[in-house]
Amino acid sequence: MTSVKEGLESDLQAARTRVMELKHNLVKREDITEGSGEGIQPGLTRGLHNMAQLQDKSCSVLSERTVSDNKSPYLQLIEELCREGDRLLEEAWKERDDLQQHVEVADKQLRVTNLFLEEQAAEREQERDDSLQEIAKLQKQVREQDHERTKRVLQRRMH
Repeated sequence: MTSVKEGLESDLQAARTRVMELKHNLVKREDITEGSGEGIQPGLTRGLHNMAQLQDKSCSVLSERTVSDNKSPYLQLIEELCREGDRLLEEAWKERDDLQQHVEVADKQLRVTNLFLEEQAAEREQERDDSLQEIAKLQKQVREQDHERTKRVLQRRMH
């Protein structure tokens, strides 16, 4: 019975620690969300999986309890921690999915913007080429007109 109690106390402490870590990560995630969702943390996903494993272990301990154990404050506390952990896990997964959606939307928007900018650059390049051709054509006309004017002036002087 002592080893079971020690095991429960150990699990309880691990669950408390994990709940505190998740609460801390939840606050961090809220800050990240406000900052445009950059950097979905792989550590957070790993932490969520670890928390789920801890909860499974705690649920296993709770399912093995006897009627006399129902009054145990440790088991009641583990039960409360499991409920809180479930709530935090659900929130964290929703938040992760939401952040992932934001990243996907931002990525799509970036691709559309890049495509637009590439099209604009191509149009500007074509306009530049057309303008250069027009400038060359006009310069040629000016040279031809200068040549014709010079030719006429020379012809007048000769006559």
